[in-house]
Amino acid sequence: MQASGISTGKTVTGTDPDYYKNTSYGVAFNVNDSLSISYAEHESEQHFVQPGSNEAINMDVESWQVAYTMGGASIRLMRQDIENQTYSAATTADFEATIVSLGLAF
Repeated sequence: MQASGISTGKTVTGTDPDYYKNTSYGVAFNVNDSLSISYAEHESEQHFVQPGSNEAINMDVESWQVAYTMGGASIRLMRQDIENQTYSAATTADFEATIVSLGLAF
């Protein structure tokens, strides 16, 4: 588990972000010498200069990874879902990605 905070130093208007509060964790499991699986989750809260005028906005990230290695070859799969990646409730602020990669060593 990890926790952090970032202060922006802004004090101008109620729509300016005042600080960010972040928490995250991840777990990894090596099934055997060839297969590993991992999971990570991150949450970030954006708080404003005038909290009475604006509620905090959350950004959530969830990620899965799987890797299989055989000799000098490895295949990797990553799946990531982000809600409110720009601290916005708009549907365009959500992001999903799936990446499959192949690595070869000579």
